[in-house]
Amino acid sequence: MKNFKNKVVAITGAGSGIGKATAIEFAKHGAKLAVNDYKIENLAELIAELKRMGIAYYAEAFDVSDKNAMEQFAENVKKNLGSTDVIMNNAGIAPMGANFLNEPIEYFEKMMNINFWGVVYGTRSFTPQLLENNKEAAIINISSLFGLVGNHGHVSYASAKFAVRGFNESIAFELHKTNVTVHSVHPGGIKTNIGLVANDGTKMNLELGDKFHSAYLKTTPETMAKSIIKGVQKKKFRIVDGERALEAYIGILLLPFNMIKKIMIKDSYKKGLKEVMEKDLFIKAK
Repeated sequence: MKNFKNKVVAITGAGSGIGKATAIEFAKHGAKLAVNDYKIENLAELIAELKRMGIAYYAEAFDVSDKNAMEQFAENVKKNLGSTDVIMNNAGIAPMGANFLNEPIEYFEKMMNINFWGVVYGTRSFTPQLLENNKEAAIINISSLFGLVGNHGHVSYASAKFAVRGFNESIAFELHKTNVTVHSVHPGGIKTNIGLVANDGTKMNLELGDKFHSAYLKTTPETMAKSIIKGVQKKKFRIVDGERALEAYIGILLLPFNMIKKIMIKDSYKKGLKEVMEKDLFIKAK
């Protein structure tokens, strides 16, 4: 899919980070944008930019883990902008940074509901539109570096992102004879706000969090957005970019897991992240 002019592109979690940057990048290519975020005020800056660019858009606020709301969103997009050509399921929440036994199971469930089920609901709701006109269309589902390899303090997050990876691979098989291409996106360390607030609103231990962010979150959302669009244009299934993502991908292809684990732990200690590796990153608000 090389040309996005007048194509209808739906993006969840478009209020910030990769979602916002990719929406603007698609707009630069002349696409019409349907955008979602959990709160409508989160979309204010993006909407203002789309208006400035003269881009046709539709915006709606809802929780992507609400199946009925997602189905209604798909219907509303078609009604307001026309049949969708690209769906990008990007909305997600951050890991707590807590060890598995310290993370309340309710947070684990919420992580799966948003980061995995939100992707499933979005794909299921929009794919009939992608198929109906038998023209070039694309599904872009955001996994993660931690959909390639797990890590300390990311058990629930990695579980959801690995699930997205498997989901993407399976639907790619099912859609291989259709007009729809599937793209599994695995960003590395991206400079976004997703890691500053836990999925219950609890704040990160800023001293430890800043150490982690400074060490690993270096790639801009704009760089990742361009990589995503280039990957769709080239019909790449797996789009791997961002800090440490490519080397992690090469590592899982070539090395046994125990060696990968040793390398990752050694690297974390080398970067002065001993406390990050040995403590929970998130602290309860009083």
